[in-house]
Parts: sequence; structure tokens; C-alpha cells
Amino acid sequence: MRFFTTIGLLFLLLLLKPTASNALPVVSFAVSDTCLIPFAQFVDQSTSAGQTLLTWQWDFGDPASGSNNSSSIDNPTHAFSSAGIFVVSLTVTDDLNNTSNFTRSVTIKPAPHAAFTATSVCNGDMVLFTNQSDTTGVGIILSSHWDFGDGTSSLQFSPSKIYPSAGSFPVLLLVNAANGCSDTMQAIVKVHDYPVMQISSNLVACPNVPLALTDLSTVYNGSIAEHHWNFGVFGSDTGAYVNPVFAAAGDYPVHLLVITDGGCRDSLDTIVHVATNPIASFTTSLNIGSAPLEVSFTNHSSGAVSYAWNFGNATLSALQDPFVTYTDTGRYTIELVATSIEGCVDTAHGDAWVRIPQFDIALTDLMLSHSGSLYTVGIRLANLSNVPVFGFTMKADFGGDARLLETRTDTLLPGEEKVYYFNGQYEYKALLGDAFFCAEVSTLAGLTEVGLANNKQCRLLGGEFYLSEPYPNPAKDNVVFSVILPEAGEVDLTVSDLMGRTVYHALRSDASSGLNNWSVDVSLLRIGVYTCRAVFQDQAQVKRWLKF
Repeated sequence: MRFFTTIGLLFLLLLLKPTASNALPVVSFAVSDTCLIPFAQFVDQSTSAGQTLLTWQWDFGDPASGSNNSSSIDNPTHAFSSAGIFVVSLTVTDDLNNTSNFTRSVTIKPAPHAAFTATSVCNGDMVLFTNQSDTTGVGIILSSHWDFGDGTSSLQFSPSKIYPSAGSFPVLLLVNAANGCSDTMQAIVKVHDYPVMQISSNLVACPNVPLALTDLSTVYNGSIAEHHWNFGVFGSDTGAYVNPVFAAAGDYPVHLLVITDGGCRDSLDTIVHVATNPIASFTTSLNIGSAPLEVSFTNHSSGAVSYAWNFGNATLSALQDPFVTYTDTGRYTIELVATSIEGCVDTAHGDAWVRIPQFDIALTDLMLSHSGSLYTVGIRLANLSNVPVFGFTMKADFGGDARLLETRTDTLLPGEEKVYYFNGQYEYKALLGDAFFCAEVSTLAGLTEVGLANNKQCRLLGGEFYLSEPYPNPAKDNVVFSVILPEAGEVDLTVSDLMGRTVYHALRSDASSGLNNWSVDVSLLRIGVYTCRAVFQDQAQVKRWLKF
């Protein structure tokens, strides 16, 4: 019985004796930095007798910080939303689920706000740093420390610096306020390169021809933002590619200013040489005729070193004085491009006509001069043909009393008109009756003319008017009656048979001074003798002719 009593007492004492599991954690913490910036560092200093702390629950008393107002780690940091006094609470729990809480006030001091600006500069220029740190609520800035990112530093409030080279430099500013708080700011300061100037190498131009100029300038770690060209009296332009036009030969200054994307600028001056244009010119031996037409060319160009011919018939040549043969009829445009040593060009054009020949030469005027009794006869000829006429025969008839006949080998181009004088002279004798002279021209080699009516001209030397012998006489199909008048007027022409019957009648009220012709179809008349009677200003003349 006594044994059990002893055992019971011992058990009771064990139940009544305090144990380690009944001891609560002792909560405490410290805060090492009470400046608003960058953050406050909390250090848990809680203890638990023989037990292990398992959880921490912080309440920073800063609801304005949102979800950051709490933390569950042992040594947290907290960036307070503002300066002021905050009630911070820490609750800890040990491995026996014992919980304790500790609350204290924490004063957060205002901090300075570090800020600065730096001027944008080009390599070799001075960077100006401006300290713009905000000191509201903290008093003054006691110190500023600058790290320029190139191994150099400064303690000046707003320093300046020249970097040894272009590049990007991380600059750090640390400011310390009078209340013991500090802040930092880091920013990249860029020192820009100057451009390396270069213009395209072709600086030779031709007058009034655009010259392609290219700005080849470059810049390291950047780009060319602006191109400004100045061509003096020939204007200005912008852009990397320009095409100025210089109006005259000479040497002209060109100025190029470029600005990089970093604002660095440089310029270059050069000279553009504007060469003299060549002058393209040529003549042809003959440019109108019938096929085959052989044409040789004489090049009169100046200032050129090469030539390009196009003869308009798919034939080309680079010779200086070429020739070409045209075998088909048509009009051909000839082009000569003359090129100078500088590449300047000039162009000359001409035409070549290859035609089916239609010959027609006209005697358009008679000229008669005399010295004493010797008369000299001149004629004016016009080539109305579509091809040149190479030679002709001239004939002068002085009323049947004397004749002159001469041949010329001159060339008359289409549309060309020239005056020719007979080498022979006529000695005028006071002939009885009507005196006149006629001149006539015809092509050589028996070429057929389109019309013969304009090949002859006549003029009176005396008398009222003259009715010449009908031609041909005798006539079969056609006969020509010619009347030479001293002045313009009306002519009445009647053709009759031997019975006096009229077979042809014409009244020409506008007959001209000189030769007038009537070509009459007589193919239907009977064979026989006919008369032609011409009346002018109440004077009449009669000629006979034979129809066969």
C-alpha cells in the first residue's frame, strides 16, 4: 500500500512540474535602415526556449503599399509608400505551435531623389552634367558622387567631362542628404561619332544633263539623318541621291553638309567639272535620188572622239566618214551622235530620199542684155523634179534668124533654182517684121519629163505679138499653138479647115506676157491642111499646118 502511495505522489509531481513546452517564444526585431529609399531592412531577433521557430508573419502598418504590406520570411525588406511613423507587428510560431506577437513603431525618414541630365555631344565635345536631385523634406545634399563609366569619377555637384572617345557610358550618381539618407540614379550617356565625309567619285558633268551625285558619308554606331547640298547659282537639294543640272561648261563648287542622328555635323567641299559639249555636224554627197542611191558622208563634228551613225535603213556605223547605199524607195532619217572624251554628246540629223524619178525642169524667167548690137541671154531654171537633175540642154532661138545650143553638166537638186547664161552671143540685126527670141531647156539622156509646157519661154524684140509655127507640123494626134505677147491680155484662137469651118476655138482672157501655149487634140480631124488664126488687140496672125 505504501509503495503505491509513493508512486502516486511521484506522478502527481510530474504533472504539476512546469515543462519547456509551456514557454512562449520571445518576439523581437530590429530595423537597420529607416530611410524611405531604397527600403527598410527588418531583422528578426525572436527566441524560443529550446524550440524552433517555424513561421513569421509581418504587418508593416503600410496599407498604401498594397500586397507588399505583409511578409512571411524571417528577415524581410519593405519599401514604405511614404515617410512617417508606421506600427510594425511581428507574429512568430514555434514547432510546438506556440505563438507570440511583438509590435513597435518605426520612423521612416524622407529620402532624396537622385536625378540628373547630361547634354548630348559629339566626340571631343564637353558633356555638361546637371544635378537635379530632389531634396524635399531631407534638407540639403551633403555630397554627390559621380561615376562616369569610363573609370573616372567626380565629387562635384554638377560636373563636366570630355570623354576620350565616342561610345555609350553608364553614369552613376549617388547623393547623400543631411538626414543621413541617400539615393542613386544610373543612365547611359552617349557620345556620338562625327560622320566620315565622302561623295561619289564621278564629278564630271555635261551641260544641261543631270549629274548623279551620291552622298557616301558614314558614321559609326549611327546613321546620316540629313543631307544638304549647295550648288551655288545652280540651286540646292536634299537627300542622299541628287541630280543637279549645270547649264554651262566650267568648274563649279559643290558644298555638302551632313547631320547624323546624334546631331553631329560635318561638311565637304569639292569641284564639279562641266565639260564642253561636242558639236555634231555632217554633209552628204547627195541625199535625194533614185535607187540605188549611194550617199557618202563628210563628218564636220568638233570636240568629239567617237561617232555613232544610224542611216535609217537598219544600217549603223562608227566610222568618221562613212557611206551607205539605199536600195529601196522611201525617206530615211539619218542620225549622227558625236561623243566627247568626257562622255558628252550632241546629235545631228539629216534626210535621204530615194524616189521613183519624176523629172520636171521649168524655165521660169528670161533675161536679155546687150552691149551695142551683141545680146547676151540668161535663163532662170527651177528643178521641180523629185530627184536631182544631172545636166540639161539649153537652146535659144532668135526668130529663126539664129540659134544657140549649149549643154550643161551642172546638178540641180529638187526645189533648187539657178540662173544660167549662154556662152554664145546674138548679134541683133534690125529684122523686118516681128522679131522675138525664145529659150528652151530639156533634160539629158532623153529623160521623160512630167510636163513640157514650162520648158520654154519667149519674148518679143519688136512688133505687137507673134504667132509661132504650130508644133509638130505635120501633126497626127496633138498640136501646140504658141502666141508670144508683149503684155498680158486677151487672145482669141481659131482653128479652121480649108472650107472655113471652125474645128477648134478658144478665148483666153488672161493670157500672160511672153509665151502662151494651146495644146489641142486633133486626132479626130480629117487629113488635110488647116489654118490657125490668133487675134490680140484687134491684130491677127495666121499660120498653116498639116494633119496626117
